[in-house]
Amino acid sequence: MAARIPIRRFIARLPRDGKELLYFTAVLVVASGLLRLFHYAASVWMLHICLIPYLLIRGGKHLLSAKSSWTEYDKHRFALLVTLAFVWLMNIFTAFKAEFLVLFLLMLDYLLVARVKK
Repeated sequence: MAARIPIRRFIARLPRDGKELLYFTAVLVVASGLLRLFHYAASVWMLHICLIPYLLIRGGKHLLSAKSSWTEYDKHRFALLVTLAFVWLMNIFTAFKAEFLVLFLLMLDYLLVARVKK
């Protein structure tokens, strides 16, 4: 019998906070950068795959929250998320190759998160 992957426990352990989620994504991006030293094609796909948890968690958080309670900060982060998702999809379907733009958008999102003091 094949070993079952406890996917629910893995998803439950993913960070939900803005900074922690960005740090988690950054670690995966650095790992894909290290893989780029050995195998370019695999690193490109790893970069695309490492953005999936970020897009799903951030997208779910924005879609489940009431739009009437959004602050200006939330609107800016949602605009960055939509732009990142669009660029990510264009990279997946090879409409254009712009891995740097994906990293730049992640950096802008981090700057928005770091700027807000709670």
